[in-house]
Amino acid sequence: MFKNATVKLRVFSVLVIFFMSVFLMTQFSLFPARAASLSISGRALSANTGAYLDFTNYNSTVRVNWSNGTFEGYAFSEDLGWVAFGTVDNAQGPVQVNTSTGAVTGKAKVISTGAYFDFTNYSSNVVINPSTGVLTGYVWSEDLGWFNFSDSGVIVDDFSSDLTEPATNASGITMVTASSGGYAINEFGWTKSTVPSFSWSTATDNEGGSGIRGYCVYLGTEASEDPGNSVTLTGTSGILTNSPSPITGTDCGFITTATSLDLGSADYLSSDFVHGETYYLRIKAIDNAGNTYNSSVASFAFQYDSEVPTNVSYISCASGSFSNVADMSFTWPITGSAVSADADSRVLGWQYQLNSLAGTWLGTGTDNGVAYIATSSSTRTLTADQDGASIVNGTNVVYFRTVDFAHNFSTDATIRTCNLQFGGEAPSFGNNETVTVTPDSSTTNAFALSWPEATPSATHTVTNYYYMTTQPPSTLATLQGNSSTYIDNGTSTSVSATALPNVNKGSNTVYVVAVDDADNYSPSNSIQGTFTLNSTDPDNVSNVVASDSSIKSESKWYATLTWTAPTYQGAGNLTYQVYRSTDNSTFTLVGTTTGLSYVDNAPSSTQYFYKIYTKDGANALSSGTNAVSLTPTGRYTSAPSLSSQPSASSITTKKAKITWSTSRSGDSKIAFGTSTGSYGTEEPSNSTQVTDHEITLTGLTAGTTYYYKARWTDEDGNTGVSEEKSFTTAAAPTVYNVSTKNITLTSAIIEYTVKDTSKVKIYFGTTTSFGGLKEVSTSTSESTYTTQLTDLTDGTKYFYKINKYDTENAEYEGDVYSFETLPRPKISNVVLESVANTAETTIRVSWKTNTEVSSIITVYPENDPSNTRDEVKVTLEKGERSMIVRGLLPQTKYFLVVRGRDKLGNEAVSDSHRFTTSTDTRPPQILNLKVIGGTIPPVGFAAGEVKAQLIITWDTDEPATSQVEFGQGSGAAYSQKSQYDGNITTNHTVILSGLTPSQVYHFRAISTDTAGNITNSVDTATIAPKATRSALDLVFKNLSEAFGFMKSVKLE
Repeated sequence: MFKNATVKLRVFSVLVIFFMSVFLMTQFSLFPARAASLSISGRALSANTGAYLDFTNYNSTVRVNWSNGTFEGYAFSEDLGWVAFGTVDNAQGPVQVNTSTGAVTGKAKVISTGAYFDFTNYSSNVVINPSTGVLTGYVWSEDLGWFNFSDSGVIVDDFSSDLTEPATNASGITMVTASSGGYAINEFGWTKSTVPSFSWSTATDNEGGSGIRGYCVYLGTEASEDPGNSVTLTGTSGILTNSPSPITGTDCGFITTATSLDLGSADYLSSDFVHGETYYLRIKAIDNAGNTYNSSVASFAFQYDSEVPTNVSYISCASGSFSNVADMSFTWPITGSAVSADADSRVLGWQYQLNSLAGTWLGTGTDNGVAYIATSSSTRTLTADQDGASIVNGTNVVYFRTVDFAHNFSTDATIRTCNLQFGGEAPSFGNNETVTVTPDSSTTNAFALSWPEATPSATHTVTNYYYMTTQPPSTLATLQGNSSTYIDNGTSTSVSATALPNVNKGSNTVYVVAVDDADNYSPSNSIQGTFTLNSTDPDNVSNVVASDSSIKSESKWYATLTWTAPTYQGAGNLTYQVYRSTDNSTFTLVGTTTGLSYVDNAPSSTQYFYKIYTKDGANALSSGTNAVSLTPTGRYTSAPSLSSQPSASSITTKKAKITWSTSRSGDSKIAFGTSTGSYGTEEPSNSTQVTDHEITLTGLTAGTTYYYKARWTDEDGNTGVSEEKSFTTAAAPTVYNVSTKNITLTSAIIEYTVKDTSKVKIYFGTTTSFGGLKEVSTSTSESTYTTQLTDLTDGTKYFYKINKYDTENAEYEGDVYSFETLPRPKISNVVLESVANTAETTIRVSWKTNTEVSSIITVYPENDPSNTRDEVKVTLEKGERSMIVRGLLPQTKYFLVVRGRDKLGNEAVSDSHRFTTSTDTRPPQILNLKVIGGTIPPVGFAAGEVKAQLIITWDTDEPATSQVEFGQGSGAAYSQKSQYDGNITTNHTVILSGLTPSQVYHFRAISTDTAGNITNSVDTATIAPKATRSALDLVFKNLSEAFGFMKSVKLE
């Protein structure tokens, strides 16, 4: 009992180990992947017919996937035709193989009969050797019986012993925008390149394997696509095509043997990259046995941006004329609606050029060789090193564009510009030169100054030195407009000891600048010196601000001054003295205050200069501030009122003039649109301050009602708005009732009616691109015109359109019409053929015409041109034609020409055709044979016998001679003939006289045509009339007997 249990336990253990092994092999690929799709070759022999099921020839395509055991494709049966082994055309397919045992099962369908090769039933036993790939055994054909796979040999091609996928995959994919001169793109980076190049590290095959064949590659927009899988058959190449290495026997759509892929080296893309899409390059290694690496996919992603960024709406250059490159700058918006934009790769920054678009675009940094100004900046101040060589005296144009991260640049059409003025190099000092202040420290505000001479640019001289205790101003106008702050020292380079303005206790700085005889000045070209004031006098106030607090409507002018208290206040108990000047030289005390502000009641609205002095409780005074200036003007608080309402005049299709007037001056603006209450964002305007306003609206649409409001803003920013008004533009020009008339070979007349039109342009040509042009001035009143188009090509379709112009000379597109010129009549394919079995020599002439024409055939003998004849048919016909020409001479050379005229009289003439008529071998046909009998009495009523006569008539179908042969009785012999009549005619008469009355005669008519062809009528029998006398004969006979004299009378 225990022994049996032990045996059972051992058997169970073996089974468990077996099934666990199978499970592990299938789950963890211990059965290695075989190449996906392997072709089958060879032939299976039909036992009944001796023919073959051929897997090699006839373009057979049967393959087996050893990974999943399925067949696909077609084999050719020499008896039955195509046999489907897969699922296509085979509803009961596919044929399958058990890759462990090699047993083949399933059905392959015969396309022509619908029957099957049954690998499962009928004891079929086809097997594929799992080690060698050789097929053996028999399969049953429901049409022909057994087929032997062992006879001629059927085998799975390329059946490798390497069944293991590569050990490692490709890795470390990198991308550059081009194989030569390109730059690297980071993972998920943006590019505009259409020819990027990729590279990766080498994969390795398993130990003892067949070696790495190459790499299955996918490129497309799907992040999870498989470039090649010998197990699941899901491999795809995406948009890659034209694989550089064969893909037969694999599921890879694209294989490269290199560790790189350069899209610029060949036509590898089936379609272009699409803007805004993310693309994935996915790679799997494949070995020489067709096994692919299936654990993971090497992948790299990048994004494609082919659209250019939107540039800023404007840039602004610093105003004034500069004498130092370092003082020149320009700005651009980085907030609001006027900024640069790029929806995809985003804006990298900006670039600029000076005075040319042909040079190098500049910036302050670089990105992979592209210079740019970072998006954090909104100002560019020029530098002598980068920009100095590009600056010219006078106007300098700044060109400005946007660049995105994919290195797309905003369009040339949107390059923004502004102008910087450069007056020439300002005088400058040496790099280490300074102002010498003597003494450098003092308890009183008394200092002497000296400095070295400045060096002007070539051809110029220094005309002025200025010194000041504040930073030099940015413009020459400011420097020269505030003489108490910026002190003019002429050409002298020294100042005797003097009280300097706006100095305070402690360290102070004095600046010196120079101006030359061309007014070249640069605040950057300044030198400075420092000194120390150890005085007990209070410091000056700081941050002095003058503001306007006037009441403009009452003409009351106030200047409000504010400041901050000084740091050093001396003895304290400070009083602030306010001095005013109208010339910035002579100042007058206008008030004092102990506060930090003062309102000055100015006499008038003019420019004033103010200084503030600080006085402490010990009556010590500060040096006085630098002067600030102000012109009190005040502000209006309400907009000017309307004096006259807006009105529209001078209205055309495209323009309208709007006028109105206001009680005070203001600028002028019009808001307008095509629906009430809704106006465009752009308002035509005039910034000039006027009371009589006028704005001309342009670019309007004809026949449209516009709604508008007038706006005006006074000098103080108060805006007035009118009520909404409307006007309707003049109607658009129209062209109608367009028709084409009198079309000929080379011309046509266009008829049309216009209204509200100043002129038309008729564009015409053989395509809708036209090419021809006719311009016609027209009346604006409704009028009908005709225009002839000439020099056209016959038989050609023409297109035309009539564009109309309004009184503003604006062009309006017209509809496209077409017509076709008459074809020039042409006769072609002239064929001559003889008509057999006709009475006369006859030919049939056939030809083809391209249009409706009459038919005229002119024919004449070659040696007798005067004998010309015409065959005419006046009916106008088109296409295949034919006519019969009769009555020609046999064996004669003729010339023949076919002609025709169309309804307009245009004539078509064929080539001259030379031909020879055939020999006339056909005899005439005798028709309508008739016999009329009669008698002839004896002459003079003699007792002679009365004779009979026969009048024989007949017709022939062609001209011929006349003769009758005859004899008495019947039979084949004709003993007599009538006289031969050689006249050629178709109507024949022969009289046979002296015949015996009441006698039977037989005869036949004989006719000979001009060619000597003789014809006979059928033999005809007739009886000659019996002899009888008329009543008159009897009367004469009796009288003759009674009166002998009558015998001498002869009857005619």
